[in-house]
Amino acid sequence: MNGIKNKQRQRQFGISIYQLLVIFVMLSIIFIAFINNYDTTDTKLTAQENVLRHELIVMRSAITQYHSVMNTYPHSLEQLVDTGYLRHIPVDPITNSHETWELIRHAETDEVISDVRSGSRLMSSKGTPYSDW
Repeated sequence: MNGIKNKQRQRQFGISIYQLLVIFVMLSIIFIAFINNYDTTDTKLTAQENVLRHELIVMRSAITQYHSVMNTYPHSLEQLVDTGYLRHIPVDPITNSHETWELIRHAETDEVISDVRSGSRLMSSKGTPYSDW
């Protein structure tokens, strides 16, 4: 009689294969729902935007350094490369070109550049135009 009671106790406290199967199916459904909602295009866009931010910081820093040393602004991005303030003109990650940068001319004279922006007319993931960054 003692053996029967021990077997009943083991059954009450153990997990059956059917219970494990139900748990596995439920976890699988949750996992599949998560994977379907994960959108890789948002991740790619955010990465491109981060690269754009970085490239703008690098070029703006080079313009500022050039102005600090030369007491004038550069006439072009090529001048920053020629004088060693930039290694190369970076590629705009939104337009995939190094020739589409929008050069902002200095207010006092139209011959020199004081800022640079993306030449893209697209909107960012935040809803602002890249050309306003």
